Amino acid sequence: MSQNLSNTLQNILVAEDESVTRMLFIHQLSKLGFSVIAVEDGTKAWEVLQTEEAPRLVILDWSMPGIDGPTLCGLIRQQTTYRYILLVTARSRKEDIISGLDAGADDFLTKPVHIGEFHARLRVGQRLLELEETLESKIHQLSAALEHVKQLQGLLPICMHCKRVRNDEQIWERVETYIEQRSGATFSHALCNECLETYYPQEANKETQPSS
Repeated sequence: MSQNLSNTLQNILVAEDESVTRMLFIHQLSKLGFSVIAVEDGTKAWEVLQTEEAPRLVILDWSMPGIDGPTLCGLIRQQTTYRYILLVTARSRKEDIISGLDAGADDFLTKPVHIGEFHARLRVGQRLLELEETLESKIHQLSAALEHVKQLQGLLPICMHCKRVRNDEQIWERVETYIEQRSGATFSHALCNECLETYYPQEANKETQPSS
């Protein structure tokens, strides 16, 4: 497993009513570096999933007291946060697999659990969640950039004499200061040709005289 998991992906929820299977999951996940929250029924699992720090990796038994696995999948998919759901079951019929996927499961793990397969399916979940986090970060960056651009759009009051602009706090400031604070631009002062000729005619004449 990758060692670059964010804090939110280092936690995992296991909901399994069979004590032997639950302990197997806890042992294997702890060896892989996960912080495991283990419960024995679906109702307790749903309570955990409604907390602010609920894990984004979730292992659910299909048949367990309280809320069963497929029903819990449906409840999870109603949340705004994406979670990777691995549904554990002894069922192997295609109809059951279709039913579980339709309920919201991302993948299946069949009992009795094969450790190699268990690790492989966890890696799939890890990659998907890491991709999801990367996309969320990019979206946040784009939103911030868009908000940044909006600050440079719209009607901007500018003094007709000194050319200062009025910012959002209703304070008049130099236009270069306003732009520097709201973009990545920095200013270096220079003279355009017109101003050079108007204010420094001697320097302008020097530039136009041919060199000897």
